[in-house]
Parts: sequence; structure tokens; C-alpha cells
Amino acid sequence: MGGAAPPRVASVAVLPVLSQEADDRKVSPGGRIRDNLALAVIPTLLAWPLAPAAAFGTGVPLDRSYMYALERAFVTRQSFGPNLSFTYGPLGFLSQTHLFYAVPFALAVVALAVLLLGANSVVIGTVRGALPRGAPQWTTPIVAVLVAYLATLALTSPLARPIYLLDALVLALGFQLLDTNAPTIRRWWLATGALCAAAGLILPTLGIAVAGVAVVAVIARPACRSPALLYGIPAALVSFSVLWLAVGGSVGGVAGWLRNTAEISQGYTAAMSIRVPAYGWATYLAGLLIVVFGAAVLAAGRGRPHPIAIGRAAMAAVVVWLLLKEGFVRLDGHVMVFVLSLPFLAATLRAVRHRWISLAAVGACVVASFVAVGASGTTVVNPIAAVRHVGSLARTTLFAARRGKVEQRTREELQATFALPTSWLGQIGTQRVAVEPYETVVAWAYPSLHLAMLPTIQEYTAYTTGLDRRNAAFYTSTAAPPYVIAANGTTDDRDQAFDPPDTALALRCNYSVEATTTTWALLRHDPGRCAPSRPIGMVHRGFGDTISVPPVPPGQAVTASFSIQEPWWWKVADVALRPTEIHLLSNGHPPIRFLPGTASEPHLLSFPGGTGFWVVPRIDDLRIVVDRLGPTRTGVTVRFSTIPVRAANRA
Repeated sequence: MGGAAPPRVASVAVLPVLSQEADDRKVSPGGRIRDNLALAVIPTLLAWPLAPAAAFGTGVPLDRSYMYALERAFVTRQSFGPNLSFTYGPLGFLSQTHLFYAVPFALAVVALAVLLLGANSVVIGTVRGALPRGAPQWTTPIVAVLVAYLATLALTSPLARPIYLLDALVLALGFQLLDTNAPTIRRWWLATGALCAAAGLILPTLGIAVAGVAVVAVIARPACRSPALLYGIPAALVSFSVLWLAVGGSVGGVAGWLRNTAEISQGYTAAMSIRVPAYGWATYLAGLLIVVFGAAVLAAGRGRPHPIAIGRAAMAAVVVWLLLKEGFVRLDGHVMVFVLSLPFLAATLRAVRHRWISLAAVGACVVASFVAVGASGTTVVNPIAAVRHVGSLARTTLFAARRGKVEQRTREELQATFALPTSWLGQIGTQRVAVEPYETVVAWAYPSLHLAMLPTIQEYTAYTTGLDRRNAAFYTSTAAPPYVIAANGTTDDRDQAFDPPDTALALRCNYSVEATTTTWALLRHDPGRCAPSRPIGMVHRGFGDTISVPPVPPGQAVTASFSIQEPWWWKVADVALRPTEIHLLSNGHPPIRFLPGTASEPHLLSFPGGTGFWVVPRIDDLRIVVDRLGPTRTGVTVRFSTIPVRAANRA
């Protein structure tokens, strides 16, 4: 098997859902598993972590819209690939329970239930194993359930993302690979391969976590190399193939999806990084938790062979680093992703000596979770409300009549929010229509609309030049939708004319304004409005310097393409945790986010015509400023171009 297996130690199993250390000689490991799963039902029911608004289709606009798009792609078997990619994968609809279509909604509810049962059984198994053996037998399950309930209760905060509990199961599975001897190790490698494929199709970073843990196992334990090759890799390939085809993917689309996913991962941190001052406390809390968790990792390694202890520490480092990046790239409510997942990660450690350390680590992380919930200004759900909500979810999942009522009520709520003019709906009819910049759920609220989805689903996700150009090609192609419904505004303090730049230019060059309200614009396909661009100047400036925009005659657009000289330490910071933020200031207005991944694309500084909020106000001067960096002599090269624009054709 590629090397001698390490000697077994007192505690070799760390995942109660899958296996359980037989610390109680009177109960078999299988019986322990069943006991822990049965007990896990209690905290799962009493602390179901999603509020009804999120479950039934309303909630945060960004989230509800991409969840609708993911569910729609699954139901219509719209293939992910070079022409459809997103931060989440084709199984991303499993990450949240939004009722847009019956089947994906039911699958998401089941997936969440399984995830909660597994994570809670991890905590229950750890607590039961860590309590003193001399304690009364009836107190052990009560204390274990209470701790699991408190850990899960924090997840009822509206800022929680329960899908990241999968990281705890990934870490526990990795420990199993290090501790289990033949022949059962083959089963764990089969499970690892299947989980890697499924997790990657839900959220690629979760698949990376599984792959990272597997690589560490192979390096730390030579006995893992043969089963990884013979069972793990084939299981991953077979599982990926089956799931990919099941969601409507094509064989030829795999390479394009992987390429686009790599681009999204490459540009994500720089594009989505944001710092909300109200969450400054999260950095200090995270630092304290890392110290506590690191100490628990070291303590759990004592009593195990050194290669295994080092491997466990490396696995924990991989998972925690990925969670930190997910939570702290956006220093806002996303920090809860890290903080609220940590109690479940701590429960996987299972110290061999001084088992109370495991319980102490879990307890400290649970306390920190409630500190974070309080500091974020959110609340948790009481047990009665949670149980009622679970019952409501079950009835909605099982009974079509109830689903219909819920869907109708949600549609009416969304229609009241969107308030699209009925004349627009009549004009569009059954023709294809795109929705800008992200509220794709408009097409679900108004069933007569036939949605045409962007290649990145939501516009802001085009983090790189390649993704931006694919979106732009969507509007310049002969298959462009006849209409676009554009909302007023974008996300994260970005500028609508820059977000993303090439797509924004292509949209204005191929569509004209048909009608507007204060919140929406109806755009009609009007191709060929823009002539080829012509360069009109280039300047080199430092960060913070004022750059004047060359004047141009009326009837012409002005664009600027930027080359940002990024120091090496920017890239290190980007990979390590979070990047340096860049902003653009123009005409004395408040700063807007500037994305380095699309800097080289033509940014609209002015565009003739337009109505209402669809007007692009002329920018006469601009500055590029870098967070926590003063003025510099060099750093920015700007190339200006002009584009003749013809007047819009009347319908």
C-alpha cells in the first residue's frame, strides 16, 4: 500500500457521522454513530438556520437573484461551460433554500438537513467523548445536545452561510484518512473523491478544500498513496461525470467551465474586497480564535505519530485559510462565515490526551460565535419559531398546493417591489430579455418574461478581462436579446458605467433607451450605434495624481483604459488574505470602486444621449487612489479614446 501504516492510537476516528472512536467498550462504533445521529436531530430541529424570508424567495437581492438563476439553469438543463459560469457551480442551488422551482428547492432542503445532522453529530460525538467518564450517564447526551444546539443556534443569524459547515466535514474526513488503517481506508478515499466532485460543483472553493486535504494526506502518510490513486481519483472523476451530466452539462463544456471558474477565482478577491468600518472588531476576534484553534490543533496532535500530527495541522491550516479568505475578503457580514463555522471545525480535532481540551476549544468558539452575532447587530431564532419553520418547509416541499400559494404570494411581493410598468411587459411579450445588473429574479416575478442570462449570470461577476469580454459579446452577437431591463445602481460602491467596463460599453453601443422610471430603464436592441474607437492621448501618472480628460466634440463617447503597476506585495496580500483596495475619484465626487482585473478595458467617461439614470455624466478629471498608500510618482498609465456615436433609432 505504499508504506507501513502508522500504529493505531487511542482515538482514530473523528467523524461521528461516518465513524466513531470506540471509547465506550459497552457500545459498538456503529451504535455510537446511530446514537449521535439520533441526538443530532434535536439541535437540527430547534435551530434551523434559515429565516422564512430567505427560504421562500425574498431576502437579499443579490442572493435571491443568483439563486433563482442557478435553479433555473438546473431545471432548464442550461449547460454550464464557456457561455455560463458563476462563483457557484451548477449545483450551487443546494447552498441555500429558495423556492423558485420545486425540485431544486426540495433538494436544497434535504442537503441542508443532511449537512446539519452531520455537523451536529460531529459536535455531539466530541462532547460525549470529552466529558469525564465518572459523570452520570444521563448527563452526557444532555450536555452534548446543548453544546450542539448552541453552536447551531448561532447559525440562525441572517448573516450565516450554513453551506460552509461542509468544511468541518471535509476536515474530519481528512483526519480519517490519516488515522484509519486498511482495508477501511479504501472507503474513505472513495468518499473523499465523491465529496471533492460534489463540493466543487456546489462551490469550487469547497472542492479545493477537499483536494487540499487529500494532497496533505498523501504527503503525510505514504499508506494513502495507493488508495488515493486507485480509489480517490477514480471516484472523483466518476462522480464529477455523473453529476455534471445530471445537471445538463455537456462533455465539451467542462474545459470552458473550468477555465472560467479559474478566472473567477483569480479576480474574485480584488473585485469583491470591501471594508466596512463597523466590522473592525472582527479582525481582533478572528485573531484570538486562530490562536485558540491553533493551540487546540497542537494539543490534539499529541500522542499521535509525528507525521500524522503534522499532517493534521497542515489540513487544519488549509481549511482555516480558505475559510479566512472567504470570510475576510469582504470585511462585512461575510466575516460570520469564518466565525460561525469554527465551533464545528474545533469539534473535529479530538485530542488523544487531555480530551477536555477539545471540549474547551468548542466552548470557546461557541462563545465567540454569540459575541459575533451580538456585535453584528443580528439576532438568532428561538426554538419554537425554528420548529415551526421546519414544519413549514416540510409542508411546502411535499405539497404542491401549498407551494403554489407560497410562490404566488412571493411573486406578488416581488412585483410590488419591482413595479415594472405593464406597458413594458406588453411590449416585450414573449421575446427574450436580459436583466441588468443582477436582478434576474425579475423574470420569475413576471412569468411572461423569457430570461436571457449573461454568461456570468450577474454582471458584477465579470471580474477579469476575459469574463468581461464574454459578457460584451453577449450584447454584440446576432443572438443578443431584443430587450434589456436595467436597474438603477450597482453593488459595492461601483460605477454603473464601469461595471464591468466592456459590457457597459457594448450595452450602450447596441441598445437605446425605450422608456425609464426612477428605478428601471427599458432598453431596445439598436445595434451598431458606435463607430470604431480612435486613440486621442496617453498619460503616465502616479497614484493620487489628478488626470485631465481630453475634450471631444459633441456626439462622441470618451473611454479610458488603465494600466496599473501593482507592486509584488499586492499580489502576496491578495493570495494570503485580502487585496489592496483601489478607488477612482472623478469631478470631486465620492470615490468609487476600481477593479484591477478589468482595468485594461475601455471605461466610459462620457456617452452622448440617454435618459434619466441611464445618462453617463461626463468625467473631466480623475484620480486613482490606493487604500493606505499616499501619492506616488508612477503607477498609472491611462489611454484615452473617442468613439463616434449615432443617435438612437426610433422603434
